Amino acid sequence: MIRRSSVKKLPRTFFVIAVMSLVIIIMLKITMRNIPKSPQEERTVSGNLKILARATTRYVIERDGMAPRKLSDLYPGYCDDLSAFTSPNAEKISSAEEIDYRSSFEINEEVPPSLENVHRKRSLLFVVDTAPLGRGETRYAINANLEVIAVTELSKKTLGLTTSPAGLDEEKVDLDGDGKVDERRFLSGNELVYSISILRDSKGLVLREAWYDGGGRLTSDYGPSFRKYNYDKKDRPIRISNHFSNRDLAEVLGVARILFEYSSGKVIKKYYRANGSLIYEDCKLEGRL
Repeated sequence: MIRRSSVKKLPRTFFVIAVMSLVIIIMLKITMRNIPKSPQEERTVSGNLKILARATTRYVIERDGMAPRKLSDLYPGYCDDLSAFTSPNAEKISSAEEIDYRSSFEINEEVPPSLENVHRKRSLLFVVDTAPLGRGETRYAINANLEVIAVTELSKKTLGLTTSPAGLDEEKVDLDGDGKVDERRFLSGNELVYSISILRDSKGLVLREAWYDGGGRLTSDYGPSFRKYNYDKKDRPIRISNHFSNRDLAEVLGVARILFEYSSGKVIKKYYRANGSLIYEDCKLEGRL
C-alpha cells in the first residue's frame, strides 16, 4: 500500500535541495573571487609598463642621465622578469635574445641618448605599447618623466604629448669666481626647470651634487636627490653614491654605489644596489672614465 504523504513531500524535498545547491554555488563564487590571482593573471599592459618605468628610472639615475637604447639594456640588471617586457596578450618572450624583436613595447627612436637636456615634464613619449587594441581598450606609454600614462586624445591635448623631445638650454654658473662650475641650470626659455648644485673641496674636486626643481625644492625627478663623491690620496674617485630624500623612493630604486678599482693602468667601475648586489661592471683605461 502506497502512502500518499510521501508522494506529496517529494516536490518539497527537491525544492530544498535546489535552494541549498544555489546557496553553495553562490558561496563558491564568492570564495573564488577572494582567491588571489596568479601574477600572470593579474598582469596588465599598464602594470608591465610600470615595472619597466621603475627599471628605466634606476638605469637613467645610475648612468648619469643616459637612457637605454633598447629594452634588452634593462635585462637582467634592472628587470629580470621577461614577462614584463611585453603586453600580456602578446607573444610570450622566453629569452633575453627575444626581447627586442618580440616585445610589443618600443623605445621611441627620437629619444636622445641623454635625458639631461630634455624637458621631461612635457611628456615626451619614451616607450609605447604597439600591440593592437581591442574595442574599448586604452593605449599606454611611458613618458620622458618615466611615468605610465594613458595615451588618449584628451591626454595628448592636455599634456602636450609628443614624439619629439623638447630640449632644455644649459647655463653653467661660477658663483665664487674660481673658474669652476658651481651650479648647472637647465632652462626652457626663461623658465628654470631644474638645477644641479655642486659642492667642491679646496682642490676643486666635486664632493656633492644636489638636484633642485624650478622652485628650489630638492627633487629626484631629474636625478638622485643628491650624490656624494669620495677620493683616494691620488685624488682618484673610489666611491660615488646616490641618495634619495624620499625613503620610499630609495627602497624602490635602490641607492646605487659605484666603486672604483685601479690596476695596471686600468680602472674597473663596479655598480652596486643598496643591498650590496652587483649590477654590472665596466673596465676602461685610466683617464678615460
